[in-house]
Amino acid sequence: MFLDVDGQLPGSRLTGAGQRTAHISWQSHYPLNVVELIMNGDIIHQWNYPDGTHTGEIRYDMLPETDGWVAIRCNGVARDSFDHAVYAHTSPVWFDMGRPPEQRQ
Repeated sequence: MFLDVDGQLPGSRLTGAGQRTAHISWQSHYPLNVVELIMNGDIIHQWNYPDGTHTGEIRYDMLPETDGWVAIRCNGVARDSFDHAVYAHTSPVWFDMGRPPEQRQ
């Protein structure tokens, strides 16, 4: 599973306001059923593949409004050879917008 935002890889910091484009791609031996775009801990978009998908590519435009991060998470109902769930989560791409996010309760 791979993520870049405006060509910047996880671990990068993007500064300044404006629209951003996330490029998401994956290739998996086991089928994936859900791919999620997560911003500051909240799912902002979810793609469902009921029959499973082994490869894919998505471009998603977003408009971050506060400092924070974005990452990709995926999972599938298939089990690997050790009977473990199929699951992955990228490291984040960070946003420095000059505006802290609201405090969570």
